[in-house]
Amino acid sequence: MLLALVACLSQADLHLVIPSDGPLPLYFSSTNARISARAWVSGTSDGIESFEIKLNGFPVYGKAFDPQQGELPSGWRAHVMFDSTHWGKEMTTCVVRLEAKEVGQPEQNTEVTIPIKNKAAGYILSHFVATGDSLTPTMDALEKMGYVNQAEVSAPNWTASQCLGDIAGCTVFYVASHGHFIQPGKSYFSDGTAGANEVPPGMPVYSLVAPGSSNEVKPVRETAVGTNLEPQQLPPFNPTGNPPIAFAWVDSCNTALLETADEYLKGFCYPERNKYMPEQIENQAEMGWDSTVPNVAMPVFAGKFWSYISEGSVAQRARTYALQDTDAWHREKYNNLPFTPTPRLFGDHTTRLRFVYTGFDDIDPKLPYPGVKPWHRTLSEGQP
Repeated sequence: MLLALVACLSQADLHLVIPSDGPLPLYFSSTNARISARAWVSGTSDGIESFEIKLNGFPVYGKAFDPQQGELPSGWRAHVMFDSTHWGKEMTTCVVRLEAKEVGQPEQNTEVTIPIKNKAAGYILSHFVATGDSLTPTMDALEKMGYVNQAEVSAPNWTASQCLGDIAGCTVFYVASHGHFIQPGKSYFSDGTAGANEVPPGMPVYSLVAPGSSNEVKPVRETAVGTNLEPQQLPPFNPTGNPPIAFAWVDSCNTALLETADEYLKGFCYPERNKYMPEQIENQAEMGWDSTVPNVAMPVFAGKFWSYISEGSVAQRARTYALQDTDAWHREKYNNLPFTPTPRLFGDHTTRLRFVYTGFDDIDPKLPYPGVKPWHRTLSEGQP
């Protein structure tokens, strides 16, 4: 009887869970995706000697414990952030695997599979293509960064409803269009048809697809992400399973006037929060122009901007460098005349679309040593 009792007390169980607590995220999206894991032993045990998290087979966190360095922990947890575009546009799921080993016992593991959702949509007015195609370099760069090309529309007669449909399903959105001269900073045009009172005299007929118009962006994004979200339902736990937009660029005149541009941010980047950062916007931004911008300069600025973004620059640095490069181009082409339009950013200026989000402007592609470009980082670790 005594032997049986001792045997029972000496047994231990190793438990592994993903995530360490709470529900699983419904998807991974953008460069601030997060996951956690936890392992612990119950019963009598010498402790845990190894703990490792892998994403699609790639180790993103590992810890080995040496009994000679002190008492081994009875449990361990880790929380990591990563760039969900790392595997390219072909990878639509992520297998999260936790491997842990108890002293004197075989290694154990558990894993879960979570969808990856990174989609880009881009539109341009058909007559803009003749003066300079800014859409092609935009979509080419986003595809190379790992975003699925959901829509790339440059053909004539695209409509507001078509555009809004793609806005509902994307995580990065770009449109090159005209700003509205009657409602500056509030609206931009589609390439379809609309009422005669919505267009400047003598110009083609367009539909409005932005805040302040009959075809507003925000209700579309609210439906996509979910309305009246409780704190525990914020992305990536929103019941609709649709991610928020990480970056939107309305490449149109007068769409970043200070008194109205917040409407774009509130529309495109709804709900401007996530479950992990419920108090402030994180890794979401919107950009537009504070005045008129010549069509011929749009592809120059766009090509430079997306080049810096693809190298890991945050949105603010990419904007600044692209503006400097466009000014140099403009001065060379137009007898030293400066380029005066300014693209303005709203939201999180440290938004990053490639490599892991840090909240800091810590990669400078113009330096000989631009900085480390990791695709994952540890947020926290320790005993449960």
